[in-house]
Amino acid sequence: MVQRDDHINFTKRTLEALPTPKYKRAAWHDKQTRGLGLLVQPTGHKSFFWFRKVRGAPTWKTIGAFPDLTVEQARSSADQFNTDDAADIFSGEIPTNPDAKLWRDFEYRSATVGTG
Repeated sequence: MVQRDDHINFTKRTLEALPTPKYKRAAWHDKQTRGLGLLVQPTGHKSFFWFRKVRGAPTWKTIGAFPDLTVEQARSSADQFNTDDAADIFSGEIPTNPDAKLWRDFEYRSATVGTG
């Protein structure tokens, strides 16, 4: 398995030791919590973010500035976003109204899965 250089274990010490980029912002990702990242600006400003695809669409949420937020607080927020994301995906996937266009699309997709 290939190790990615932009995935690190987030601790206060490792985040404080991250280099400040000269020209472009740099993004670092946490090894422990899926979707959690830290954006480092050329000015030295560091902020936590959450980034995942939700229903196929890239979704970005800013969590807060480091060190105003601790790593544990940022992980907790990212875990909550991950939980909310899963709940949104699995709730209401099958509509209850059979006349709805979405219901017909769901039946069509269900009928065509595995053919081909």
